[in-house]
Amino acid sequence: MFNVSKQTASSFKDASQAALEFSRQGVKAEEVLQRTADAMTLARLAGMNVNNAIEALTATVNGFQATGITTTQVLNKLVAVEQNYAVSAGDLAEALSRTGLAAQEAGVNIDELNALVTAAQEKTARGGAVIGNALKTIFTRLQRT
Repeated sequence: MFNVSKQTASSFKDASQAALEFSRQGVKAEEVLQRTADAMTLARLAGMNVNNAIEALTATVNGFQATGITTTQVLNKLVAVEQNYAVSAGDLAEALSRTGLAAQEAGVNIDELNALVTAAQEKTARGGAVIGNALKTIFTRLQRT
């Protein structure tokens, strides 16, 4: 735990709170440490608070659970998109966490969802929460008979 907080340049208090939250999810100790490190990194890179980073990673992993995606893979995808396009990792994380399950049920994978959010962000300059809610509504309505 000390190493995680040191490597991610975060306080031990924040790292231990993140670890506590991830341990409540019933994952193994190694996975708790990895998820904690990913959440601390996301919080630092995206300018999010730690709780929002935990919630975003957890919701995205749970939303795309059928694909077996890990928090590290989610973090890498967010950072890659942020580096190449005019969208922040925080907005992407917010949008993914809001619409992940609906997107998966509609047959949209995480890379396609990243592309949709990025395109919407670049064209409309709306935040991740607004875009995520809009896409969730669209995906839900597409599945209605």
